[in-house]
Amino acid sequence: MENFFTRYTDSSAVFPSFPIVQHNCRGSWDVFLSLFHSFTMLPDPPLLVAIQDPPSRRSVLPSFPGFISFAPLPLAAHGVPFMFHAP
Repeated sequence: MENFFTRYTDSSAVFPSFPIVQHNCRGSWDVFLSLFHSFTMLPDPPLLVAIQDPPSRRSVLPSFPGFISFAPLPLAAHGVPFMFHAP
């Protein structure tokens, strides 16, 4: 019977990739949108995107189709929100 230990200690096991991207948007909506539009051209977009200096309006995080934003509010001046890919 297979258990967690034997399943993940087998040297032939293949682990799924977990692509992560970190980017500084410099408070620009243009930078944010061009970054996320570039993900639409990838066969496998990143699952997690950390955004430094995100653009925001009235402490509302930017959004993009297929991604869910997460950050504590109010958005701190040096906070790094995350965008999770949700296909």
